[in-house]
Amino acid sequence: MSRDLPTPRAELLLTSVKITTVGNSLGIVLPRELLQKLRVGKGDHLHLIEAETGVLMLPSDPRLLAQIESLERLMRADRELIAGIGARDAARVANVGAAAPPALTRRGSSGG
Repeated sequence: MSRDLPTPRAELLLTSVKITTVGNSLGIVLPRELLQKLRVGKGDHLHLIEAETGVLMLPSDPRLLAQIESLERLMRADRELIAGIGARDAARVANVGAAAPPALTRRGSSGG
């Protein structure tokens, strides 16, 4: 079931929650007002995203999860591409001063 994500508002909810024991684990109880703002209830999932200033809590949305997975694949591909470029450039630096490979020499040059 897909839900629209809540839109950011000028009014912010500042809520304090207490960590408590839930069975053999630890958990927090979310206030009703926060659950209403997030449009979630019992059995729904939340995404917790580490941010520079803390942790963001967003309702689980299959579209968001798909976007996150796509970005992770793209970042992995970029790292592999950057690593390949770095290795190629390192090899070029090591070959500075060596004769250019035959494919890069000018053909038909009279040498002067």
